[in-house]
Amino acid sequence: MDGGLRYAQDHGIMLEEDYPYKGLTREGCKANWAKDTVRVVDFVDVPAMNPEQLARAIQHGPIAVALQGTSNVFMHYSGGVITDESCGHDVNHAALVVGYGAE
Repeated sequence: MDGGLRYAQDHGIMLEEDYPYKGLTREGCKANWAKDTVRVVDFVDVPAMNPEQLARAIQHGPIAVALQGTSNVFMHYSGGVITDESCGHDVNHAALVVGYGAE
């Protein structure tokens, strides 16, 4: 995950409205760097499986997390706060945490 964040620091990333996700295609990169980008200014690593550190870190901004997106907890997610601790340990997805503890 740190590699992706370093890339966003160095090069910026395009906005979703300018470069929407289309799933797997054979089109290749269609980035238009003339458009505005967002850059990561700084990032720090939060210890894994440490809810107290996550709760503190989220007070300073969104948190990029690695998770097992193929677990039932995420596959059947339909909204709200996830409280189930059986999320899995085989990391295969990234997500952005934008809040903690309340909907």
